[in-house]
Amino acid sequence: SIGLVFIFCRLMLIVINVSGPSMMPCLKQGDTVLAIRFWPSKWLRRGQIVIVTSRGLPANEAEKSPNTAYIKRIVGLPGDELKKQDFELEFQTDQVSTKEKSRLFWHVPPGHIFVCGDNLTVSIDSRTWGPIPWRNVSGIVVKRLKSNSEAVLHRAGTLSSDDPA
Repeated sequence: SIGLVFIFCRLMLIVINVSGPSMMPCLKQGDTVLAIRFWPSKWLRRGQIVIVTSRGLPANEAEKSPNTAYIKRIVGLPGDELKKQDFELEFQTDQVSTKEKSRLFWHVPPGHIFVCGDNLTVSIDSRTWGPIPWRNVSGIVVKRLKSNSEAVLHRAGTLSSDDPA
């Protein structure tokens, strides 16, 4: 019985070490979070923090591998229209391509979400990639476990919260 619980937890839960500043101030470099791996897409809500993979997204020059994982907050759901003015900051011209610099709004199609980092000045997110397919959501963060120096001692994995440098 205990073995089944262990196996279930191992399959359903993931412990991640946050790397990068794009989710500050909510999550900082070295914070450790607990995420649920499998989550029905109909349960996704604005404000949830999710783990998304870059699989199939438009590449950027800084990306290290096609399956890089990022931690971001859901800001748009299917059917939403997001305007550039919805974001508190202007986009930094050195971080996005010419195509995205002129983008004034996004429509989130069925089966997609729009995600952003909390620290918009450094975050690479849906403002660059566009809406993310649900299949790219690999987990929902449910709890922050430890922070900074404590997390280094209990490191179970690494997750980038910003563009890989």
